[in-house]
Amino acid sequence: MTSDDPSGRGWDEQDRPDPAAHDTPGSLSSHDATRTHGRRNVSVRGVVRGRQLRRDPNRAIGQDVLVLTFRVHTFDELGNLVGQTPVELRGRSITGDIHDGDHVQVNGRRSRDGLVRAKEVEVWSANSQMLLGIVRAKSIIAVWQVVVSVLIVLAFAGFVAFGVIRFSNLSDDSQLPPTTFPTLTVITPTLPTTTSTTPSETTSTPPTSSTPPEAVQISCAYDPSGGGGVEAGPDGRSTPGQEVRWVNTGTEQMSVDISPKPSDWDDSAAQQISPGETFAFAFVDQGTFQYTCVFPTSGKVSGQLIVETK
Repeated sequence: MTSDDPSGRGWDEQDRPDPAAHDTPGSLSSHDATRTHGRRNVSVRGVVRGRQLRRDPNRAIGQDVLVLTFRVHTFDELGNLVGQTPVELRGRSITGDIHDGDHVQVNGRRSRDGLVRAKEVEVWSANSQMLLGIVRAKSIIAVWQVVVSVLIVLAFAGFVAFGVIRFSNLSDDSQLPPTTFPTLTVITPTLPTTTSTTPSETTSTPPTSSTPPEAVQISCAYDPSGGGGVEAGPDGRSTPGQEVRWVNTGTEQMSVDISPKPSDWDDSAAQQISPGETFAFAFVDQGTFQYTCVFPTSGKVSGQLIVETK
C-alpha cells in the first residue's frame, strides 16, 4: 500500500511506523503531533523524510552557512500519514545530524508559506520515551550586529566613566565652584533741570487742580404743548474736556445727534438711550454745536452748545 506526498515521493510499508509503538505512553499520535504556541510558534513531532544538507552564501557575515532541510511526516494511531511539515535549520555550523526515519520533535516558528524555521531538533527513540540527541544550528550574527553591539558597550562604558569622574570632582571641596555671586550696581542717570528766563518775564508753571470741572447736564423730554421741554446747562456752555450729559427724561427711547460732528464723536453710542439713562461726551474741539434729541414717535427737540476755553 502506497500514498503520494506533495513532493511526489511515495512511501510504502517500510515508511510506516510500527503501530505498536504508538500505543505506548508518550508516543506520537494525531492529536499531539503538532502544537501551536502563540500565533506562529509551533511544535511538530513525527518522522524525518527527505533530509538534505547544503551550503548557501551569506554576504552579511562574509561566509557560507549550512542549511539542513527535511520534512516531518505525522501519522495517526493506525499508521496513516496525516500531514507533512517542511523544516529548515540554518546556521554557521550544525552540531549533530539526523537521518531519514528518525523520530524527531521540532520547535520553531512557522512562516506564511508553511516552512518551520528551527534552531534545534530533538531526536527521540521510536516510542518517544528516550531522548537520543539534539541537533543544533549555531546562530548567524551579521557584521553590522557585532559593530552595533560594540558601540553600545563602548557608549555605556563612557557614560559610567564620565559619571565616576564627575562625582569624584564634586567630592573635592577645593574644586567646588564659588558660592558667591558678583554684586550688580544699577546707576540711574539724572537729567539736569534748566529754567530759561527773559529780562521782561520769568517762566512759571500755572497751578493745576485735581478736581475735574462740573459736568454740564442737558435734560431732553419731548412735550408738544410745552415746546419740547428742553433744558440746557449754565448758559449752554462747556469747556474742552468737560463732560456734557444728555439725560432722557421722556417716556421713550431717544438718540442724540449733533452738528457739526466732533472728530471723536461716536454715533453708535448716542443711539437708543432708554428713559432715565444718560449719554455723556467730553468735547475736545471748540466751537458752536447744534444738538438734537430725537424721539422716534414723539418728535425731536434741539438746542445749542458753545464749547470754548474760558
